[in-house]
Amino acid sequence: MSRLAALRQLDTSSPAALRRDLGRLVQELDSIIDALERRPYALTGNGSPEGIREAPEGSFYFSTDGGATTTLYVKESGGNTSTGWEAK
Repeated sequence: MSRLAALRQLDTSSPAALRRDLGRLVQELDSIIDALERRPYALTGNGSPEGIREAPEGSFYFSTDGGATTTLYVKESGGNTSTGWEAK
């Protein structure tokens, strides 16, 4: 059974049981969101992403109006902030 499937069966037998299960559900969702925020992804837009687009390290940014060395950017540092983009 998946982690969320087990949480779909909330115990509604009492307010305390429901509160306990809802607390577990919130913790599990926080864990999933945290993992997704750290996962690299691909973005597109105009111009440089530096100082504008937040993303986790390892992400790619494709500039639709870029030139020879300003079309592809890779997030190499800066954590999940808008800095650390390097043109390739």
